[in-house]
Amino acid sequence: MPRPDQPDAPRGALTLCIGAAHWDLIGRPETSAGDAALGPAAGGRPDGAPGAARRPAADAARDALPHARPDAPRALPPAPPAAPDARPDAPDAPPALSGARPEARPEAPLAAPLAPGADLPGRVLRRPGGVALNIAVALAAQGRPAALLAAVGRDAPADELERWLAARAVAAHLARTDAPTGVYLAIEDARGALFAAVADLPGCAALTPEALAAAIAAAPGATGAACWLAEANLPADSLAALARRAARPPLALVAASPAKAARLRAALAQGLRARRTGGAGVWLVSANRAEAEALAGRPLVDAPEAARALRDMGADEALVTDGPRAAAVLTAAGERASLTPPPLGHDRRARLVTGAGDALTAAYVHARLCAEPPDRALARGLAAARALLEETAP
Repeated sequence: MPRPDQPDAPRGALTLCIGAAHWDLIGRPETSAGDAALGPAAGGRPDGAPGAARRPAADAARDALPHARPDAPRALPPAPPAAPDARPDAPDAPPALSGARPEARPEAPLAAPLAPGADLPGRVLRRPGGVALNIAVALAAQGRPAALLAAVGRDAPADELERWLAARAVAAHLARTDAPTGVYLAIEDARGALFAAVADLPGCAALTPEALAAAIAAAPGATGAACWLAEANLPADSLAALARRAARPPLALVAASPAKAARLRAALAQGLRARRTGGAGVWLVSANRAEAEALAGRPLVDAPEAARALRDMGADEALVTDGPRAAAVLTAAGERASLTPPPLGHDRRARLVTGAGDALTAAYVHARLCAEPPDRALARGLAAARALLEETAP
């Protein structure tokens, strides 16, 4: 089984994203100026970010791109100019923001502090979400054929999700279950930093190893895909079962959140065994540093150390972000890349946090499937995250 970074790996085939598809409810209090400033990034990893005002993040990304043929990935645009502070191992890569944590945000005045028990005026936004959904939509926006495999309810919210995905050229393979379609409830402060969230995702638990195998068998093009991408909202035994499959495309894993990252351990252990025996391993793990620490079970000082830890655990390739600090990539061939995002300018403000990690992962995977080297792929991922993290203030 070729990895996507090898010459005989498939380039134009489907990417199958497996995991969560649900509805987000995102609440944010007003600032002192009375602006809740809710952007529309779909709920995903907590290091994520927003899209253009009141539109799904992938819509903004797609509108900024030339239309591509539905049967082939969009040609990658010319890379931005080199960053003056880029590391020597990534000389072409532009500075850009990775999925930023709250400390990367410029200060915004609050009408009142967000604290337990606070009852504040603000706005609540409802929109489609889920790590797998976000990544599938972002891939389709770049012109790469993408499909989503998820479990939803037999209800109107699931029907609405299916129509929404079809309008964005994502092939939706939605297993209907007796449980209701999931909801992700998040509260963010007026600067967009995540304060607290609850993920009620009963559909993911329904994707047992047996159910997942049946769903993959029924999904057109799944077994011949360029890549399978699965995320840690799935049960740990289902993730391990994916990693154990002998005849499958390259497998990418996304940590999803620090609370769920440990679910990837059994799958990575299978990747480690495959590395020793020549079997099908885990091509890529994408995580932020907090997720990597939860997965490794120990503190990690920075993204390069976290990438090494994920490689040691069984990933052939590791992609790690660290908020405003350097993001890092480490590959099976020993290639390394690192970029330090610049701080947000004084004339810029960050919008919703949720979703930038997913945008970064999608852009990185797309670039690697297009045979881009790791440093260029990292640059494109950071640029995609930056596009969702800041806008010029009026």
